[in-house]
Amino acid sequence: MYARRKLRSDPIFPAAFELLRESPEPLLDAGCGVGLLAFYLRERNFLPPISGLDRDGRKIERANAVKRGVYDDLDFIQQDVCDPIAQTGNIVLFDLLHYLCPNEQARLLSRLAARVAPGGLLVIRDCPRDGNARFWLTHLAQRFAQTTT
Repeated sequence: MYARRKLRSDPIFPAAFELLRESPEPLLDAGCGVGLLAFYLRERNFLPPISGLDRDGRKIERANAVKRGVYDDLDFIQQDVCDPIAQTGNIVLFDLLHYLCPNEQARLLSRLAARVAPGGLLVIRDCPRDGNARFWLTHLAQRFAQTTT
């Protein structure tokens, strides 16, 4: 139910596909959660290698369970995105920065930018941490999703 609702209502999935569809570079989804973006892109015939990182072991287990036998070429790894990242290519970072303090945000963005392949993209989506209603709704929705998964 969560995946169906998220894929139908969140414009980031088709937007990411449009931005990345022509690139032959591998894709790293930093903070991949249960791997929805990777599965969506494969269903849209996005062929480059895709790796997902997330520190939540339950989400990585879920992503790996879904991929078995269907999406065996995807790679989901339990790792904090603030730890060193070896992959290079295109990188997406969706809805994660607001969990980090400003110093951690700056360090992460600098490290990710260094891992982007020449001509590649670092695609970021997040809401500004400005305390407005949109921020709090996003924050509460993310917390709810984390708690219920």
